[in-house]
Amino acid sequence: MDDFAGHAGSAIFIVITKEHLAPVIAENLRTAFIKKAHTFYNFIDRDQGFVQLSGGEKAPLIDLAIGIVSPNTHEFSDIREIIELAAEERRKNIA
Repeated sequence: MDDFAGHAGSAIFIVITKEHLAPVIAENLRTAFIKKAHTFYNFIDRDQGFVQLSGGEKAPLIDLAIGIVSPNTHEFSDIREIIELAAEERRKNIA
């Protein structure tokens, strides 16, 4: 296997893979994450799509944002630049 998964710090994880596999891996990660994460919420919260806090405030359910960076679409020279580019891409994918 040629893939690599690592923890870059904080809540940042990276997967290094072949470019054509990145969208498939991203979708599989998102599906598995949502399926597992939503087990921590009751039916009403899942159905509403948020948790009602005391005071009436609504907190969104936990989510996963994924940014895909490729040397074919981005220029970078070190891991810090890759993480910054991935963060930009991740922000674009937040619903």
